[in-house]
Amino acid sequence: MRIAGISCAVPTNVITSEAFVPRFGREAVNKVIANIGVAERRHVDKGGCASDLAAAAAERLFDDLHTDRSTIDAIIFATQTPDYLVPATSRILQDRLKLPRHLMALDINLGCSGFTDGLILGHSLLKGLALRNVLLLVGDTASKMISHEDQSTALLFGDAVSATLLEASDAPFFYVMGGDGSGASTLIQKFGYRQGLGTRPLDTTQTDIAQAAPPYSDQKHSDFTIQMDSLRVFGFTIECVPKMVKEIFEQTGWTQATTDFFIFHQANTFMLKKLAQLSKIPMEKLPIGMEKFGNTAGASIPLTLVTQLFDRLQESTRLALFGFGIGLAWSAVALEWKDGILCPLVEIDC
Repeated sequence: MRIAGISCAVPTNVITSEAFVPRFGREAVNKVIANIGVAERRHVDKGGCASDLAAAAAERLFDDLHTDRSTIDAIIFATQTPDYLVPATSRILQDRLKLPRHLMALDINLGCSGFTDGLILGHSLLKGLALRNVLLLVGDTASKMISHEDQSTALLFGDAVSATLLEASDAPFFYVMGGDGSGASTLIQKFGYRQGLGTRPLDTTQTDIAQAAPPYSDQKHSDFTIQMDSLRVFGFTIECVPKMVKEIFEQTGWTQATTDFFIFHQANTFMLKKLAQLSKIPMEKLPIGMEKFGNTAGASIPLTLVTQLFDRLQESTRLALFGFGIGLAWSAVALEWKDGILCPLVEIDC
């Protein structure tokens, strides 16, 4: 499998950490900026959804690659903020992007490991079904899942979606994956936006259901918003990620010296630096791009590639990619970047 190109889209609406000083206090906000590494993040503003960002990223990718849309055989949308419970948002995007009706369309409920899991699934479809091209869309509008009174999430998460075109190829592809469902409550949202419905805004004149969900900004902890046990998430990450690094090295024969870049899910800056230390990875090989975008869940790996390595990938670059988090789930992919393109960041008003 070959990655032909990657594009990412974010909302134009910028939410600064400074804006939370009246709510959480100067000391708490300064601590977040210093340790977690987030000075600002992007949030949708005008009822925008993950599908709006996905469509914008995909259109830019198709334009830059001069893609013949009739050659797209499958579309995968890895998101935890779909437009609706049913139908699948990937099928809606098939129509919106004017893709062939005969293609396979899959929604995958994945968060932090969404990009690496999506690459593994895309590789399996290309190889197992002899497909030509797979469009992988990954990301969320996490701002619709958080409480602005909960310091652990309000100062951390941002909105973004990536679009990646995967092409059939005999290039080497390595992966590891796994998960531990017993840790599901570590990072959980028990009920969806608007009483279990999707994130596409409702016409509230036609339903009473929309009135039943409490406003996100009014409650610190709610079954309608993400609840995170930060200490357990940290412990899980420190335990599983160094093991993944070791497993990838065992599969590929690569080392810290022969791998060009390690792209970790952008959980928080302190955690990434600790992981680099434990796995003996030089910081110059582990780009961090959280400062202006926050933790963007499944989109964080491609967003880091686009924003931090835009002009640094050579004709052949060894990449090791690591996703980990909500689930609890983890996966890693090792591949060589060959003649792919990284599109300039797309910003849309939504």
